[in-house]
Amino acid sequence: MLKIHTIAVAAVVAIFVSAFSLGVIAEETYTGVIAVQIVGVKDLGGKVCVAVYNDADSYPDAGKHWRFVCGDIKDGKSLLVFKNVPPGDYAAFAFHDADANGKLKKNFIGMPKEGVGASRGAKGVMGPPKFKDAKFQVGTERKAIRIRLKYL
Repeated sequence: MLKIHTIAVAAVVAIFVSAFSLGVIAEETYTGVIAVQIVGVKDLGGKVCVAVYNDADSYPDAGKHWRFVCGDIKDGKSLLVFKNVPPGDYAAFAFHDADANGKLKKNFIGMPKEGVGASRGAKGVMGPPKFKDAKFQVGTERKAIRIRLKYL
């Protein structure tokens, strides 16, 4: 009797583990990709960095991003790719990290000293752009966006 009970418990555990594994695989299948092309980089020194946000309250605050990556510059351009992106609303903010320190350099009043840009060409008025102006949707497909850097 104990053998039958042990086999039954093992079978139930195996079913739950299989169901959980299939759920994880299915969840990963329904993710998208964001490909961000950065154009308008003035010089080839440093890196280009892109921060992607999925929350209006944090955009575009440094350190409050959903994901952040920096990449090389070639011919005044850079291409950065974010994989395994759950469906939803996102906004991107990019900057030319000329000194390659991973941070946007600003002057004494908070204006960027390095080139900056936002998704959908969003521009700020007396400050950075708003999430709603830079927002784009990601589903299960590859979403390609282009950000042109502006130097102030």
